[in-house]
Amino acid sequence: CGADDPNREFLSFHLSGGTGEILRVRDCMPLAIVGGIRDLSFGQLLDRVGVAAGFQFPAGAELDRIACAHKKDVCIKFSSRGKLMIEDALLKPVHIDGSYADISGIETQALKAVKNGAPLDRLAPELFYHISEALYRMVSAAAGSEHLDTVVFAGGVSASSFIRQELEKRLPEHGINVFFGERELSSDNACGIGILGMRAFLNS
Repeated sequence: CGADDPNREFLSFHLSGGTGEILRVRDCMPLAIVGGIRDLSFGQLLDRVGVAAGFQFPAGAELDRIACAHKKDVCIKFSSRGKLMIEDALLKPVHIDGSYADISGIETQALKAVKNGAPLDRLAPELFYHISEALYRMVSAAAGSEHLDTVVFAGGVSASSFIRQELEKRLPEHGINVFFGERELSSDNACGIGILGMRAFLNS
């Protein structure tokens, strides 16, 4: 996390049930919020949809498993501008404004789809495609405006295999280096807090 170069700056995106901000970071310390989600969080979105579908809270991991298993069942393509398009889509894309997003709209759509009996083997991969597309566009916008080429993802949602596969494939194509924390540690913020506490103690 920048230990080899204390002056190095990069983007950090913490994705969980409570947070969804893109930070400009130097030496593991946040400098400014440069993007993020303005209403809910992706963790809340996944948990609410999963619970509505009958899964136990937290439900993100189960939806991720279904999404990965049926990923190839969803037909996608990209426009000339690189935007994701889904054939016979159940959901409209996440609303993006530069490096910021509003996701209450897709939450309403997904909950309605569950209530109307939409098959999860179709809904789950489509939902994860839309989330991955939103993250890709948000990070690309933030990296461009901040003139940075590296993003570090953390938090429980970042443990998603589906999201990791999509972002590790697409962001480097946009010239952005992407790093994820270990899956086993992504769901517990105590690791990061412990490291920051140790650093503060050693530097005091």
